[in-house]
Amino acid sequence: MMMKKYNKIGLVLILIGQMVMGHACSSGIEDELTIKKDPDRYETSNPDPDPDPEPNPSQAKPLPQELAEIARSNNIPGVQIAHIKGDQVDSYVYGVADIASGTPVREDHLFQAASISKTVATYAFLRLYDKGVFDLDVPLNQYYIYDRVARANNPKNDLVTARHVLAHLTGYPNWVMDANTLAWRNSVLEPGAAYTPGVDYRYSGEGFTYLQEVLKHLTGKSLQQIAKEEVFDPFGMASTSYQWESTFAGKNTIGHTVTDGVLRMMTGWGMMGYTQNGANSAYSMLTNAKDFAKFVKRGLIDGEGLKPETYALLSTTITWSNGVNNPNMSRGLGMVIHNNEKGMSLYHSGSNPGYIAYCIAYPDLDEGLVVFTNGNPEGRAMGGSAFSFFLGADQTFHMFE
Repeated sequence: MMMKKYNKIGLVLILIGQMVMGHACSSGIEDELTIKKDPDRYETSNPDPDPDPEPNPSQAKPLPQELAEIARSNNIPGVQIAHIKGDQVDSYVYGVADIASGTPVREDHLFQAASISKTVATYAFLRLYDKGVFDLDVPLNQYYIYDRVARANNPKNDLVTARHVLAHLTGYPNWVMDANTLAWRNSVLEPGAAYTPGVDYRYSGEGFTYLQEVLKHLTGKSLQQIAKEEVFDPFGMASTSYQWESTFAGKNTIGHTVTDGVLRMMTGWGMMGYTQNGANSAYSMLTNAKDFAKFVKRGLIDGEGLKPETYALLSTTITWSNGVNNPNMSRGLGMVIHNNEKGMSLYHSGSNPGYIAYCIAYPDLDEGLVVFTNGNPEGRAMGGSAFSFFLGADQTFHMFE
């Protein structure tokens, strides 16, 4: 489907708006659902078709026709996919970076990774654990008094450890409120009344933020510095960051959603730039599929940079995914452990306003897949379809059931 262009004045306003970005308030449960929409009721808000679209200078391949049709029929504006098989990475693109400019998606365009940000953060934090910076089982408030925790004056906070954070066993909510607001910084953080740390599963971005603050205190380094030193630089991920970089200019995408049956570009948190409260390990990572594939291969598949026993913690069941006793879906540290006919895989998804993302890695098969889209919820239609197309339809992907 041909995308359209706004006039030049509108485009300038869109580019100015790219100085703001936000985060996901969706839960892990929501991230693992597939939402089907009726494409016939969708329209774009652009007034005129583009009779002469720009050529795509990307080195990536066009999205296979079967998947391109799924993207088109579900009104997904843009897609990036990277398929990892051994040392080979094949990159695919579809659609546009935003429906206003109609700029074709390139393999260097950046997408919001949303909750997939937690996978890299987990890896970086475990690298610090291997170096003896902290212990997984020491209560976090013995390392650092986080002001939002101190204000709660709740004895349950004395139980919370890094292991609980990485397995979503803190009892904290996903978010107390919108973490892209100043009011959030003054809010109180405590486990819910019905939750006991270390016992009850509750998906939480707040927990990752708390651990991030503890490690900032212990190392004297920001999240971006930690991630850069422990993951980005060692794995050669020059196009991945937890914050906007000047080198990213011209590579941004914009998130999209459907309101009142019309596909529209997001404003505010669905755009790229900076967050009011800085880089966040739970949601703020910017990357592209080809660059993130380096982490999937070298980190999730090969376990590079971690002690073998620490790498094994990613695939060792600590609790059931979403708190439901299901042998096909459990949780290790930072990852969902998925079991099907092809064996064990490490999986995560992400949902930010205007963006949907998926990644999966099969360590024993030396294979993985990264899927980024700039449409939410429209992008959900691409997840299971891409998994089946590239990884094989002869297996069950339980996260999409």
